[in-house]
Amino acid sequence: MQRHELTDKEWDLLAPLIPSAVTGQPRGDDRGVINGMVYTTRTGMPWHDLPHRYGPWKTVYYPLLPLCAERCLHPGPPADPGPS
Repeated sequence: MQRHELTDKEWDLLAPLIPSAVTGQPRGDDRGVINGMVYTTRTGMPWHDLPHRYGPWKTVYYPLLPLCAERCLHPGPPADPGPS
């Protein structure tokens, strides 16, 4: 395990939440893709500079887009402004 990657314990919690591919070509290594997402977001590096051990940068980047769009469109409740 490299720095900025999920531990086995973290992966055991996350793996059951990842849906399986229903149609089309079987997906590759889900853990590698998730680790690539974690690595890039924790280090702040450009996607094009993603280390090869995580696979092609587009394979890691594109599954993350819907999550980013959902968070940007629905950022959660506004911060509490405190006492008036």
